[in-house]
Amino acid sequence: NDLVVRVTPDADAGQVRDQIEEAVLEGVPGATVDADLRSDDRAYKVLEENIDTDDRFYLVFALVILGGATLAAFNLTSRIVESQRRQIGIGMALGLAPRWIAFRPVLVGAQVALLGVVLGIGVGLIINMGMDGLLQRYFPLPVWSTPFQTGTFAQAAVLGFTLPFLASLYPVWRAVSVPPIQAIRTGFMSARGSG
Repeated sequence: NDLVVRVTPDADAGQVRDQIEEAVLEGVPGATVDADLRSDDRAYKVLEENIDTDDRFYLVFALVILGGATLAAFNLTSRIVESQRRQIGIGMALGLAPRWIAFRPVLVGAQVALLGVVLGIGVGLIINMGMDGLLQRYFPLPVWSTPFQTGTFAQAAVLGFTLPFLASLYPVWRAVSVPPIQAIRTGFMSARGSG
């Protein structure tokens, strides 16, 4: 009792639908005919027309997570630098070049950013597998093609490394750009910023 009719791209689907309904009603008097266009089907709307909305939602969700990771890297690096402020000041007073003083905290920032990328890609793959299974149960289609999106994951990896790493550079730069005596000074008067 179901029939799928394919029409050529240049055909008017609405006109073909009307002609089919008329032909069936003429051939089988009293029959009930319900002809829908592909665009009227709920599954088609969800699969085709909601793609842009879903894409925007996932993009905003990803940016919120990336923003949180950037702030977390900034906070962690700030705390590391603040806890080693005295050692940084002593190193500067002894004449050590600021780039060598900054090397270790910058390396920690790079490690945190890299670890975030590795864990982020792993979590992304796990979410992809879960969503794939969920969508296949929700939309039982005959063929599913879900190739690995290398370009999307590469963009996420670059952004996921770059933003937290850049956020970790500011506290390090701020720590090595003060006079050594200010970095060595301890006590509540020497702390900068809020918190």
